[in-house]
Amino acid sequence: MRPTFGLANRLWAVTSAWLLARRFQLPLAMLWQPGDSWDNHQWSDLFQNEIETLDNSEYEAAMAEGVPLASDWFNGTSQDDPETVIRRIREEGVIHDNGYYDLYSRLRNRGIRIRRCRRLRRKIYRELRPIPSIAKEVDEFVARNFRKRQVIGLHIRRGDAMSGPHREQYAPSTDAAFDRVIEERPGTHFYLSTDDSKTERRFRERYGDRIVTHLKE
Repeated sequence: MRPTFGLANRLWAVTSAWLLARRFQLPLAMLWQPGDSWDNHQWSDLFQNEIETLDNSEYEAAMAEGVPLASDWFNGTSQDDPETVIRRIREEGVIHDNGYYDLYSRLRNRGIRIRRCRRLRRKIYRELRPIPSIAKEVDEFVARNFRKRQVIGLHIRRGDAMSGPHREQYAPSTDAAFDRVIEERPGTHFYLSTDDSKTERRFRERYGDRIVTHLKE
């Protein structure tokens, strides 16, 4: 696999490929490199979980060997039926070559059902282990902001998403839903993750200390 774009996209790619590797008892390897929305931080700078890493030449060699490309099953290049896809993954493996999406969900959306994966996915997420310094920072943040509170997490994406090809997926946020939650559960706080300073400022002005955010550098 070759994870791309930001961390969330990369984790979608890594965990979905990890899921298939474990489900079909296949080796797992990845090409992790800088790119759009990402700097030079390596996987080992973030997580303790060991995954075999490839360089560009090794990745290109795997593609040259004719290992099936996941993108071919989604863009119409391959006419494999679902049973053939499963058989080829089991026998030949797969290269997650467009590594910013959830491979498992894309397969499922195309009618390719892989049994016993939902529980396995949850298990894989629980197995992710940040390096000690990150884990410590997360634990301290949780203790400071989440303990003895009901906190709802929300991600409001703006920035490039509002002008890109998937703009229709990002509906304008409305205050009514938040007001209704506060009316029903007055003690509720919101953990806000957003790439837009105007959005963060507006929420803070309206909801005050109910809004919890992580300080950005």
